[in-house]
Amino acid sequence: MEIKSALVADDEKDLCMLLKIQLKRIGIQASIVNSIGELQAQFDPKEHDLVFLDINFPDGNGIDMIPFLKRQKKGLVIIVISAYNSSIEHYDVFRDNSSVYFLAKPFSHDDVSEIIEKVVS
Repeated sequence: MEIKSALVADDEKDLCMLLKIQLKRIGIQASIVNSIGELQAQFDPKEHDLVFLDINFPDGNGIDMIPFLKRQKKGLVIIVISAYNSSIEHYDVFRDNSSVYFLAKPFSHDDVSEIIEKVVS
């Protein structure tokens, strides 16, 4: 699988910019949204191959968006990013879906590279 473009969805604007820079270094263009509303409006199944998705937004829960995103694009890869990793494995979406991954915050450039490598292999 080749990933050319990603959408970074997180309400932490600084984290979004850092992740966008990290992705650009490994050849992936990224767009940024900072709310569930923006995610719904700006996700483009023709453009985005990958979504980095935070869980906690002021206007909703990122996990609740996974079925919406999957309906928009079959085979879409979603990497859930959150600092709340102790209860993450309890979400059914991780057990029932091989194209949904988890990356714990804070993460390094190497962590991002490793999960992208895992996704494309």
